[in-house]
Amino acid sequence: MFVAIIDEEVLVYERVKKKGYIRLTTNKGILNLELHCEMVRVVGGLETLNKMEKIETDDNDKPLEDIIIEDTIVFVDPFKEAEELLKKEREDEIKKEEEEKAKLKSWKVEKKSSEENNLVAFKQGVGKYINPSVMKRSKESDTSDVSDTTKKKTKLSTGFGDFSTW
Repeated sequence: MFVAIIDEEVLVYERVKKKGYIRLTTNKGILNLELHCEMVRVVGGLETLNKMEKIETDDNDKPLEDIIIEDTIVFVDPFKEAEELLKKEREDEIKKEEEEKAKLKSWKVEKKSSEENNLVAFKQGVGKYINPSVMKRSKESDTSDVSDTTKKKTKLSTGFGDFSTW
């Protein structure tokens, strides 16, 4: 199955069509974010973001005062829809494969039963179903065709001083 070869995250990201909306409640206030894969846009809560930016940091850009995310609310999760779409596609593909197998199996059964009815044994052992009269005719026609179609090849004379073929 093709979809099992590719990484699961890649398949989900390909099917994301909407943006996600998240609300973060911090100890400094509420921050609303609009998410679309790697890009984030602040929808509401710029004053909260400004408060967070004003907090002093040490040499490693770690804030001296803790910023705590107290609550997170996901309003729209586009990945959930993409996962459901991927699940549906996989189920459809499995059904399609099962139908093809059923068709192939029924076709093989029909073909096998029709072949069994038409077979006539001409002799015992290997090649017992081959009609010997057909083989004799094909040998005669093969030898006559070979002798008629063979032609002598004419040798082209090429020499150092012959420029006629240019």
